[in-house]
Amino acid sequence: VSSALYVIMLIPEIKNYYAIAPDFFEIDGWVPDDPEHVDFWLRLCIGETGKEGADFYDVHVVTQNQMSQVKKSDYIHMIPWYNSSQELIKELKAKVAKCQDVSWIGVQDQLRKMFHWEYEGMR
Repeated sequence: VSSALYVIMLIPEIKNYYAIAPDFFEIDGWVPDDPEHVDFWLRLCIGETGKEGADFYDVHVVTQNQMSQVKKSDYIHMIPWYNSSQELIKELKAKVAKCQDVSWIGVQDQLRKMFHWEYEGMR
């Protein structure tokens, strides 16, 4: 008789998102003046798939042509150019979905390597 051990992995998902800097705006439908020169911070509301609640994580979305203007290179998601919010969010959802773990703390640890967590530095 063999006993099987089942491990349930927690899978995070982006539940909501919006730009927070330099201005607060909804990115769905947004078209930049120049899609090759984009630089903004995006807030991602990330929580466990199928459950209520989420934590805030921020990511700096920058196009390759704009990188030379960036002073601090933490939490960057670089794109060749800004095509659409749907394409950007699809890329970020794929990154987030890979951060699976058996505990939410393990998921958070992985997310914090890519994104600035709302509670970073608080103890």
